Formats: sequence, structure tokens, C-alpha cells
Amino acid sequence: TSFFNSTVKGVLSSSKDKLLLPSTTKRIRSNFAILLNIIFCTFFSIVSFVLILVWFKDGHFYGGGDVGLPTYNPMRIFQIDRYIWWEAIAPGFLIPHVITSITLYFFLSFFQFFGLGPVGIQAILFFALLFLMGFGMYLLTLSIYGGDKKILATIAGLFYIFNPYMMTQIWHRFGHTSFLFVASIPYLILFWKLWIKKGNYLNLLFFLLVNILASYMFGTIAFVFPFWLIMSLFTISEIFLPWENKTHLIKVLWRSIVGLSFWVLFNCWWLIPVLTVSQGVASQQHNIWESIATLLSISKQAILPYSLQMGNSFYLFDQAELGEIYKSFFFRLIPWLGVITIFYGIAYALRRKHLAAYVLIYLVIIMLSKGT
Repeated sequence: TSFFNSTVKGVLSSSKDKLLLPSTTKRIRSNFAILLNIIFCTFFSIVSFVLILVWFKDGHFYGGGDVGLPTYNPMRIFQIDRYIWWEAIAPGFLIPHVITSITLYFFLSFFQFFGLGPVGIQAILFFALLFLMGFGMYLLTLSIYGGDKKILATIAGLFYIFNPYMMTQIWHRFGHTSFLFVASIPYLILFWKLWIKKGNYLNLLFFLLVNILASYMFGTIAFVFPFWLIMSLFTISEIFLPWENKTHLIKVLWRSIVGLSFWVLFNCWWLIPVLTVSQGVASQQHNIWESIATLLSISKQAILPYSLQMGNSFYLFDQAELGEIYKSFFFRLIPWLGVITIFYGIAYALRRKHLAAYVLIYLVIIMLSKGT
């Protein structure tokens, strides 16, 4: 009897262990995935830190042109930008869209308050931007291809930091609104995709918080159009590629309307002054024909071969502002290797329903980036 009882207990104990094994394995895998993400997060931190050391090793402060020196005295700029009427330059004038920058300068003011100098403040800002760019694209790629594709996601993050477009159109042009746009857009796409797919209000909240923290990207008011174009493309792809049913269509459209409504509500603090004041100010400074002429002129620098390479012929070749070396055969050849890789990716994606939507998004963005 004792032998029988001990045998039964052993079998029950063994069965219990087997029942617990899947949950234990799942927990181990989850912890390992978190550890890997921490490792890759550290990797992007190191890459960003090395770049900052290279850029600031001589203690130089970057700025000038129409941008000025925005990180030289963040407290002062915060005091000016929080009003749409600038009286610092007599007799004063209206400039409503710069109110979007107060979130950035409020954050930078803390570093100045604790005694950090202009170079240090700028280095911290650039480090944060570089890290957010790389790690954001890493997370977005994982959400598309799966959590096990960490090497692919790392390559995507590095490419997002170092591609020719970032070099010429973002860092060389040195527009802080562009800095905020490219650093935040991977997170905005990620949270928007999760929101319209799952309907989790926490994802919508994260989407709105990123919008607020990066509100200065809308200091270039034209960025509102590509921002919502991208979100619309992902919404359309969620509905039709692949098509599920009418219920899914209604859910996604409803979530999109809710998301847009909350976006307007959370951003009304700058939308209202911009929409009410900018029309009168802009009409005195610009006209539609000048804008069209500018578009035609810039489009000549963004013909399809250059758009595919993500380069800019004006900076790289016409003016050679980054050096004559980019005119050499070898450096002209390098971007085409990226183009070949992209075409391979297009062929690969078209054979898989869950990736086909990204081909459409890519083609739309390329056609818009080339202008006319």
C-alpha cells in the first residue's frame, strides 16, 4: 500500500511539473527577450554616445543660419516662445507656430538651471535624438517582422541613423523641427498601429504623449500633412491588406476617428493660435505662386534616381558642401547598393500578405519626396 501511494504521488508530482513546464518556459523566454532588448538598447546608447564624442570632441557649438543658436539660452527662448507675439524685437510681430517649441525648451531649461553650458545642453539633446531614432526604428521593425528578428531590427535602426537622407536633409540642413520629426515618427507609427489594431487606450495615450513631447516638429506646420498621411497609409493597410471583414473595417475606422479627435484635442493649445492667426500673417508674407515656384525648383534636385538613393544632388554634387569625395565613382556607387537591397525587399514583401502594405507605403512616400 505504501508503495502504491508513493507511486501515485510521484506520478501526480511529475504530471504537475509537466503542467508547469510550458508556463515556466514561457516566463524564461519572456525574461530572455527583455534582456536582449536591454542589450540592444545599450548598443544604440553606445552608438549615439560615440557619435556625440566625435561631434563635440573639440567643444564646438553648432548653429547658425535661419535656425540661430536655439540651445544657447533655452530659458530665454522659452520665455519668448511661450507667446505668439514676439516683443523682443521692436516693435514686435506675430509668429504663432513657434509656440510648439515650448515643450522642448522647457525640458532643456532644466539643464541650464542646473548649470550645464550650451555645448553640454546641445550634446545631450543630440544624444537623445540619435538614440530615439535608432532604438525607435528597432522597436518598430520588431513590431513588423516579429520579436525574434532582433538582428534585422538592429540593422534597420542603424540604417535609420546613418542613411544619406538623414545626413543631407536632416543633420546638414540643421532644422530642429526635422530633428524632432524623424526622432518621434517611429514611436508614433508604432503606437498608432497598435491602437488601430487592438484598440488599447494605453497605446493611444502613448501616441498622444509622444505628440506632446515632440510638438516642436509641428513648428514646421507643413509636417502635419506627411504626419497624417503616414498614419492614414497605415490605417488603410490595416483595413485592406489583407482584407478581413466589414466588422474589422468599422473598428479600424472608428479607432482612427477617435485617435484623430483626441489628437486635435491634445494639440489645440497650438492648433488654435496657428489656425486663427497664421492665415493673416502668411498671406502678407507668401503667395501660392511663390510656393509653387519653390516646389518646382526643389523638385529638380529630387528626381527619381536621387530620391531612390535618398540623397540630395544640390548638397552632395552641385555645391559639394560635404566634400568633393562624394562625387567620386565609389561614393556614387554606394547608395545604389542600398537601392538594390530595397528592391529585393520589395520583391520579398510582395510574396507575403502581411508585408505587402509596406511596399505601397514606400512607393507613395517616394513619389511625394520627389516633388513634381
